Amino acid sequence: MMSKVATTGQRLKEIMNETGMKQVDILNKSLPFQKSLEISMGKSALSQYVNDVQEPDQQRIYLLAQTLDVNEAWLMGYNVNKIKIDAETYIATPSPTTELPYYGTVSAGGFEYASVDPDLMQVPTHLIKDNNSYFILKTNGDSMNKVIANGHYVIVQDIRDGNYTLKNNDILIFKSGSEYTMKRVRKTDTMLHLEPDSYINEFETQSFEINDCLDVEIIGKVIYSFREFN
Repeated sequence: MMSKVATTGQRLKEIMNETGMKQVDILNKSLPFQKSLEISMGKSALSQYVNDVQEPDQQRIYLLAQTLDVNEAWLMGYNVNKIKIDAETYIATPSPTTELPYYGTVSAGGFEYASVDPDLMQVPTHLIKDNNSYFILKTNGDSMNKVIANGHYVIVQDIRDGNYTLKNNDILIFKSGSEYTMKRVRKTDTMLHLEPDSYINEFETQSFEINDCLDVEIIGKVIYSFREFN
């Protein structure tokens, strides 16, 4: 059974120590892959990944795995073989899956209505932890496209049981009335800020006074994003 034993930052540092590569070398080596895969990655983003400030999304994991010629799951920190397996010569054993409720789209812009009647989707069991409630949403919009592209699915941990401690920079699902949105969160002593993370400058931070945001409810924390290829 796969389990996570390291962070992506630790894996990147391991490669750098083994090869003598620096961050700039990884970035330069990635440029042809960025062009062919149409996946961008800048100097600042790579530095955040190496130093575990931010986890790369699935697109950047794929980009880095191709650049460094390593297994994606290994790069994510799982206890698997580091060597990338050729898909044409490897017959994979199907991974155990778990069925999660899928509630349709969630806005990555302003607050929008989301369905309350879920379908079901299968996801690899290793992506979730036991004893927690999860559900799936599909991103609608570009306000988070630096980390979660429009059309990507997100696995959300339901945190309405009260055990969650708000951390700045977490990506959360918020509810206001019957409408929902997905944003990074930043909290000060007096304000709650819902911040976009986009390559498009038109999106603005939504700010609420702590003492006057009773109608804004935190529903869940985004723990994983993925794209489905049909």
